Amino acid sequence: GKLDVSKNGKFFEIGNSKVETIQGSIQAYLIVERLVSKYVKHFGLGIFRQIVISFALFCIRFFLTVSSLRGYTVPVYLFVFCSAGLNAWRILYTCWNCSYVDKAAKRIGFALHKIDLRGLPMDLQIKVQMLAQRVSLEPLKISSLGYFSVDKRLLTGVFTSMVTYIIIITQFYTAENGSQSSNCTAKV
Repeated sequence: GKLDVSKNGKFFEIGNSKVETIQGSIQAYLIVERLVSKYVKHFGLGIFRQIVISFALFCIRFFLTVSSLRGYTVPVYLFVFCSAGLNAWRILYTCWNCSYVDKAAKRIGFALHKIDLRGLPMDLQIKVQMLAQRVSLEPLKISSLGYFSVDKRLLTGVFTSMVTYIIIITQFYTAENGSQSSNCTAKV
């Protein structure tokens, strides 16, 4: 058999296309990495304030509602519950959307490790390996002033803290009002 030169020519075109695709993908990732970095620098303080203030307002409003169950009318209860729900929703929405960046970075890392590097130029192989290692060790994340990463794990931590603070505040409130049921050391 003879070698079909037209097929070999197409193979080299596909090879060049593969090289160009990988180089373009690396450049695109680096652009996205810079965008996330600039986003975090610009909005980090806003995200921090939104989460912390929403956390505090949720706890305060919930405690005020529970502590004075008899003192308000139905519209006031509705307002307090809706505003507490809005603060909880802000935290949920922010964490949920920021976790998409984390998921995308993990998918990119998995894809980089699956690339067949055989037949690629050595410099491109090294770039792909370095980027795969970089993505694995330092994945893209949106953080709040560097204090914590904003993702779904933060969501569970925030709601756990909310419940803890509400329980503690409720215990202090019932202890101050002289409720006998909250004092386990009272003589019967």
